[in-house]
Amino acid sequence: MKRYVYLSLDSKNGRAEFVSRLNVERNSVYVLILRPDATEAGRLQDPQTLESILEFMERHLGDMKK
Repeated sequence: MKRYVYLSLDSKNGRAEFVSRLNVERNSVYVLILRPDATEAGRLQDPQTLESILEFMERHLGDMKK
């Protein structure tokens, strides 16, 4: 995959309208993989290490170096 988007949601002062579609909790960390139609393809909640995030992304996206 040659393109990706990093998105950080700040729910400190309440949620944006679209946050309910993502089904996320306040003060939690998620890695979400979304399809082009904005449906969820994968979710990792509260990752503990960078390695766990990389393994998750490789499992869902394949080799990102291609």
